[in-house]
Amino acid sequence: MFKRKMSVVYLIATLCIFFNFYNSTEVKAETLTQTNQTFTTYGNAQSNGTVTVTGSSINLYAGTYYVSTVDEFKQQLKAAISNCADSITLSYTGSTAFTGFPSSLSSMIGQITQTAGNDYEKLLLKSWSYTYSYPINNAFTITYKFTYWETANQRQQVSDQVNTILASIITPGMTDEQKEKAINAYICANVSYDTTLVQHSAYAALFGNKRTVCQGYALLAYRMLTAAGLEARTVVGSANGVGHAWNMVKINDENGQNPKWYDLDVTWNDPIPDVAGRVRYSYFNLQDSRMISSAHRWNAAYYPVANSPYITTDQQIIDGGRKSDIVTSSPNSSDVTIVNNVIFADKITVTNVKTGDVVRIYKDSSATTALASVTVPLGQTSASINVAQLGQASGSIYVTVKNVGAFESSRTSVDYSAEAISDVPAATITNNVDKADSITFTGVKVKDVATVYAKDGITVLGRGTALADGNLTFNLTRQLSETDLEVKSTIKSYNELVSPVAAVTYSKQEVSAAPSATIVNNVDKADSITFTGLKAKDVVIVYAKNGTTILARATALADGDLTLNFPYKLSETDLEVEATIKNYNKMTSPKTPITYSKQEVTTAPLGLDVLNEDGSIQTAGDIVVTNNVDKLDTVLVKGLKAKDVVTIYGSNQTTILKRVVALVDGDLTITLPYQLDAVTRKAFITVKNYNKDTSEKRELDYAAQEVSAAPSATIVNNVDKADSITFTGLKAKDVVTVYAKNGTTVLARATALVDGDLTLNLLYKLSETDLEVEATIKNYNKMTSPKTPITYSKQEVTTAPLGLDVLNGDGSIQTAGDIVVTNNVDKLDTVLVKGLKAKDVVTIYGSNQTTVFKSVVALVDGDLTITLPYQLDETTRKAFITVKNYNKDTSTKTELDYAAQAVTATLESSNLSVTNSSITVNKLVAGDKISVYATTTDGYRLITYGTVATGYTNIVVRFTGIPSGTTLYVTRKTANQMQSAKLAVTTP
Repeated sequence: MFKRKMSVVYLIATLCIFFNFYNSTEVKAETLTQTNQTFTTYGNAQSNGTVTVTGSSINLYAGTYYVSTVDEFKQQLKAAISNCADSITLSYTGSTAFTGFPSSLSSMIGQITQTAGNDYEKLLLKSWSYTYSYPINNAFTITYKFTYWETANQRQQVSDQVNTILASIITPGMTDEQKEKAINAYICANVSYDTTLVQHSAYAALFGNKRTVCQGYALLAYRMLTAAGLEARTVVGSANGVGHAWNMVKINDENGQNPKWYDLDVTWNDPIPDVAGRVRYSYFNLQDSRMISSAHRWNAAYYPVANSPYITTDQQIIDGGRKSDIVTSSPNSSDVTIVNNVIFADKITVTNVKTGDVVRIYKDSSATTALASVTVPLGQTSASINVAQLGQASGSIYVTVKNVGAFESSRTSVDYSAEAISDVPAATITNNVDKADSITFTGVKVKDVATVYAKDGITVLGRGTALADGNLTFNLTRQLSETDLEVKSTIKSYNELVSPVAAVTYSKQEVSAAPSATIVNNVDKADSITFTGLKAKDVVIVYAKNGTTILARATALADGDLTLNFPYKLSETDLEVEATIKNYNKMTSPKTPITYSKQEVTTAPLGLDVLNEDGSIQTAGDIVVTNNVDKLDTVLVKGLKAKDVVTIYGSNQTTILKRVVALVDGDLTITLPYQLDAVTRKAFITVKNYNKDTSEKRELDYAAQEVSAAPSATIVNNVDKADSITFTGLKAKDVVTVYAKNGTTVLARATALVDGDLTLNLLYKLSETDLEVEATIKNYNKMTSPKTPITYSKQEVTTAPLGLDVLNGDGSIQTAGDIVVTNNVDKLDTVLVKGLKAKDVVTIYGSNQTTVFKSVVALVDGDLTITLPYQLDETTRKAFITVKNYNKDTSTKTELDYAAQAVTATLESSNLSVTNSSITVNKLVAGDKISVYATTTDGYRLITYGTVATGYTNIVVRFTGIPSGTTLYVTRKTANQMQSAKLAVTTP
């Protein structure tokens, strides 16, 4: 994983860009756990811990090294890593650009550590980072910083300790296998797996508690193997998907010859939990294939190939879990039989094998993956393998055998033959019309598959499989071409290749002779055509004259004639159709013209009677039209036949008023759904006899509708109830309508239920100015009469009241009135109206003749006293009155000149006695009110008052604070009289 950072430094005028990179190299540990001889792998997490020791690394590269080539650059960088330098600064001064800059600055670390001989450095380097300046004229400076799993001192201690150990376990004359065995045994016996995943170095494996993970195991094994003179590598990969490290070692055989590479996993030879002194060889000198089968994975491009069997006679190694790799003998080609099938898998049989042997088939001498394999069953000496098609042509395969406990044999080449090809077929074709075309193949064998193609050799027309030896006939999936007259065919015998393509020719289809037919051109039923001399299964088709529209199609069910009804009516102008016939299994005949006659037309009706001037019938017609008003109009048509169709048209000769079919012979009365045209008084009629065309239209000039006579009526112009009109001499069902004088507004409408007179109340009050309405009458089954004026009188007006009494000079009544007005002071005024009738309405108005003081209805005949809610006007002393008799209009207003209110007489000074604190007034009556006033700048101010008590004729009114010589004013007010004038008195 790389961690990068970028910083920018400005130095005077030179811009340098420095890039910082960081990389951490750590192998995750994968170890083997053993419990009761059961092996289970565990993944262990990554850790950055190291063993702490006295001393520190030595930086031998404190200065800057100037290099001018990429190789010099790499050499200096490798030297720094090999010597565990903390850092190194390199200044590239080459004249050409640094190859791959800047990515090569990072990849070069990998190149160095992956190079053979740098295996220890690869796993020893813990992390690294670098900072560089951006090149100027190709030159740049870079500083690398490194951390390691071991310090330089620790690394030296490891080398010294390894030499000491080897001196005790390696003796002169040992073979390479013995040296490797001794090193594996030492490490398994003296090193334990660090389950805390902290220690990753060879130093940790040799010092302290001697615990480390797989990385430390591999580093120590590498250091000891190479120090013992063996060529070795450290491998970084994974096991069971977790990061893991192990070794590869190159050793000679027991004779010191034929050196070969093998895989060695010391960590997995020392499973956990750790057992003191235990040494295993289960992962000692394995081939790559064995490592892969035990879930080891690595990048093979960086490492040698280990593919040689390991042969050992060392019993300790064998007892420690590692047996010799024995190679099985190659099979003889004569023991291999190959059947190169066509339609199913090819079969390979190998003989002279043993139970448990594994037989593998390869496509060539170098393929790594087998085409197929099989294990020889128990008690068998042969085995068969089915493989996918080897191919149509002949060729070779390669066969190996692997005995139980031995390595796979070398490959034996075995040839096989090409697949068999079927013979060219012989066939004949039947070119049918009404059934599928067919082909017959002769001389076929059971399971033969015959295929028929169109002339193009691509389109498949049919395919069939022979169920027995002999001939094979099958139908084609589509009709044969009438122009190609040739198909292609192949045959494929069972387990053989398809035969070459063979051409098969055929003849054209046969054409039917022209048909013979006659046509009946009907009107009220479908037109028909009859074909004569047909054969069963003949197909006849009738087209319109255009030769495209199909009018009929049918198939003859038996020999003889065939009649068809057309779904469409024949044209009355073409008078010709076209017909074809198709005999069974023959082509359709050419289109043949068939002619026919026009349809027969019905004779038009005679029409209405033709009359003489005196009204007698001059020429009798066969139609009677009755032009009704209040019921539907009728048309009587005489002398019809059953199934005749009568159609009545309006005056425009287009609108159909009604169409009726006569059910029996005789006359037919037709009731029309619409009224006949009253303006033109014209209609038209057609008749259509059964199976004949419709007659021409006959005009009907009918009489106009009868109009009702003008009505006779009188009007009563009421006031207090609805106005009414009475019509005389009506007949039951007469309809009368009353309009206002404008002839539009309907005031009343009604229908007479019986003969006689009919009185109607009008919806609205009659106009008092028009004095005229209009009326119509409609007798049953007659048109409405014209509007007739009906006049009426104005409403009757009530006689105005006489008013007040008219007096003589002496006060006697000259003329008695019928109204008495009482102008009260201390109570409400009243008006007495005499001689009223029940329901009379009396209304009292103020002096302005507009303000209504009161309106009262008399409940009984006689006089009526009306108490007014307001006091009468004392200025004008005028009021007005109207009377309205029931069902008469209101009278005109009568003026009422009433007397003024009575005023109390002014006091006499002789009846007063004045002091400084009171005034005594004599000659009064009970209820009189005495008031005393003084004058102010604003007018008079009441200073005291008093009322004469019952039974008294005098009163004393008292006051205080009035100076002598003050003028006071005294008034008297008698009940129902106005206050008297003021009398002036002076205090003594």
